[in-house]
Amino acid sequence: MKRLVVAALVITALLVGFPMMGSANGVATDASETATYFEDVSGPTGVALQVNDTDGGDNETERHRNPDDRDGNGDEEAVLSWLSGRLAGKLGDGAIQISDEQYELARDILGDDYDDRLEQFVDVSGGSDETDTFREAGDKEEELVDLREEFEETRAAYEEAVENGNTERARELARKLVALAEQIEDVSADLEALLAEIESISGEDLSDARAAIEQVQNESISEATEIAEREFESTELSVDIATERISFLDPAVLTGQIQTVEGEPLANEEIQLTVGNESHTVETGPDGAFSLEHRPTDLPLSAETLSISYVPEPNSVYLGSEASVPVTVTQVEPTMDIRVATETVGYGDTVTISGNLSVENVPVSGVPLSVTLGGREINTIQVTDGSFESAVEIPANVPAGEQELTVSLPFENQALAGVTETQAVTVEETETALSVTASQVNGTALSVSGTVTTVDGLGVGGQSVEITLDGERVGTVMTRADGSFATTLAITPDEDGEEVQIGAAFDGTASNLRSSQGDTIVTLELPANPGGSGSAAKGDTSPIDTIEKNVLLPGTVLGSGVLLLMLGAVWWYRRPNNEDTTTDDGTVRDEGAVGGREANVLDSLFDHATTHLESGDANSAVQASYSAVRRQFEATIDAGRALTHWEFYQAYRNASDGADEESASETTEDALRALTEAYEQAAYSPDGVQIEEATRTVERARQLCTRADGGTAAADSDSVRADSGGEPRERGSDR
Repeated sequence: MKRLVVAALVITALLVGFPMMGSANGVATDASETATYFEDVSGPTGVALQVNDTDGGDNETERHRNPDDRDGNGDEEAVLSWLSGRLAGKLGDGAIQISDEQYELARDILGDDYDDRLEQFVDVSGGSDETDTFREAGDKEEELVDLREEFEETRAAYEEAVENGNTERARELARKLVALAEQIEDVSADLEALLAEIESISGEDLSDARAAIEQVQNESISEATEIAEREFESTELSVDIATERISFLDPAVLTGQIQTVEGEPLANEEIQLTVGNESHTVETGPDGAFSLEHRPTDLPLSAETLSISYVPEPNSVYLGSEASVPVTVTQVEPTMDIRVATETVGYGDTVTISGNLSVENVPVSGVPLSVTLGGREINTIQVTDGSFESAVEIPANVPAGEQELTVSLPFENQALAGVTETQAVTVEETETALSVTASQVNGTALSVSGTVTTVDGLGVGGQSVEITLDGERVGTVMTRADGSFATTLAITPDEDGEEVQIGAAFDGTASNLRSSQGDTIVTLELPANPGGSGSAAKGDTSPIDTIEKNVLLPGTVLGSGVLLLMLGAVWWYRRPNNEDTTTDDGTVRDEGAVGGREANVLDSLFDHATTHLESGDANSAVQASYSAVRRQFEATIDAGRALTHWEFYQAYRNASDGADEESASETTEDALRALTEAYEQAAYSPDGVQIEEATRTVERARQLCTRADGGTAAADSDSVRADSGGEPRERGSDR
């Protein structure tokens, strides 16, 4: 029934959109009604073309319109709603994976696909505070992945050190665990606040995700506290200041004492104290007393207290402690002089910058200086004992011509006032050379690669290269650090022997590099099986993707009103099926469907499996799909996560004994066994699995993970086919 309704909506949309279709070259007759998102895939030769970045870089495809020139608010709101929901879902999935200690899967969820969706959100919204919220949440979640994984690895190393009787090593690791737990606490608190904000933006329920983050936070703190209490003695730090009014020229004179909480002094020891952001080494007396002077540099003028911390050695038996004293900060102005080794530079040249920084002949130390050239920041130099020196490489983004080289202390309203010195430098333009090659890798794809270098052979990295088809722009690709670039073009040749010209051009405008270009001719061949089964559908199929692939044929651009109809069709088709299935006695039959959150996790796992297939990573695709099946089946097996893959399979067989024939069918058991064998091959065999076997395995896993809407996880269209490459399978049908 769903397919009939969706088909009717699509036909209606096509009929409504027919008057807005453009000419054969794909140009819309009414630009104001053109959807903002869709790239023009019709080339001048009639070869449909789409740019896919094989490098995961910051590649772009040509948009029809600048997002700033959009209208059609209803369409934009629908797209923004879908994108915000998808981004929120990925953040939720990532949080669950972190709590499940599936760190690589969490990174996959927050990887290129999240970045792509975020860029689409930026394109449609034109940039907003909501964009910053999604970007910051993604960054925080990735940071939490790294911290929690490091915490787990450190804890394992600590337990090993304890088992081996290595006390010093155990204390070092215990101290690191305490520090990591504190970082996890801070990042988790920030992330929970961001997720709460994203709930209000997207309308998605992220309570499970926030609970998972809170669980990670609490577990980390609890485990670190338990270990710290076992390994260390707590300390108390007391500090007094001679006078509250301080400046760089009138330093803070501090006296204090360090002892254990039981009152035992840390006598006659060399200890490390951090005052503000500066480290001091002092000697304690027989009673644990010490004294020191501190010249404030970056302390804010608004500061009312100065913080002092005791920082024990890594293998010390003591825990750190903190204290603070009241202060009033007065600002002073430093003086700086700079020296530049040469006055003429070019791309890739190294120039030495040096100088001095002081206040009334008192040298300044421990502050960072910012170096800019032509308004572009090119380096940061640290000042030590009043002097600095650094070799700086000239980047490409500094425009050619006479430019100002500026060295500055970027302070504002701090104990040291900001100061800047400049020197004129001439930046010469450097010639470049671009080479490009292209070849047809199969019936539907072209591989394009090349390099951008200086005439001396130095690779030019981080630059945008425009790709053209017979002279018309079809996309861009970024160069790698060595100047190389690569991308894949999806093609549909009209006839054998058709020739196309693939061009590549580097535009050196606003840089110190001269523009360059190159091109190559490719003779196309028709695919051996133009109507073949194709690859498995990518799990992350959006309303945008669906319309782009299935509706926007070459030469057809639908209006914004049509887009809204199509979005409605896709939403209706993909909405959860909440109709209860009842037996003759009126009771609801459990179809083994997963809940909303778990369904999103399964979707995400199959998204990653499909992405790995497309990139040729067969082993990772199999492992991701196996993880999805484990999650689906664990509810029926006791201690599922603690079992090996073969123990899990055996546990499923045992749990199936005596069950009804439908839930314990031989087909399901055989499929799980085949999946387990493929997983073992992918995870443990040096030979791994082949891409064909991985494709069959991922499809088999989809069949095992039946979804609440009657379909299979991450199978959103008829392009998901049987293992043998047969006809499309209806959603929810048995194989």
